[in-house]
Amino acid sequence: QRNLPIYVDIFHNDVYINDNPEFTITTNQNILSIVIKITKAEHAGKYKIVATNIVGSNSATCEVNVIKN
Repeated sequence: QRNLPIYVDIFHNDVYINDNPEFTITTNQNILSIVIKITKAEHAGKYKIVATNIVGSNSATCEVNVIKN
């Protein structure tokens, strides 16, 4: 079951961002990375990742703070 296709949905403050050009989303084996190309205050908030395959789904959330230098 380790090679089942996995579908990943990513949300920022409950808004779907998979297709948002402000973010670069990459995967490498079991690691998913989200890069914010030009960070702005509005990028702060809750990020949620939902991974789904035929067995089920799982999610993780994190809070991102943007600090102005």
